[in-house]
Amino acid sequence: MPAPPIRWRMTNGPWFDNAIATVELSGRECGVRWETPGTGGTMSEMGRAGIT
Repeated sequence: MPAPPIRWRMTNGPWFDNAIATVELSGRECGVRWETPGTGGTMSEMGRAGIT
């Protein structure tokens, strides 16, 4: 089986809380952030990572 065309590695985590991940794309740059629900309908950022 050939190697997949995309490689990835974990630099933080894992997080086991209830979280929403958002992928942000800007040109050739990509990042992801994880947020968890806070009080009063707010969101609290749990972590952020650049994807290369």
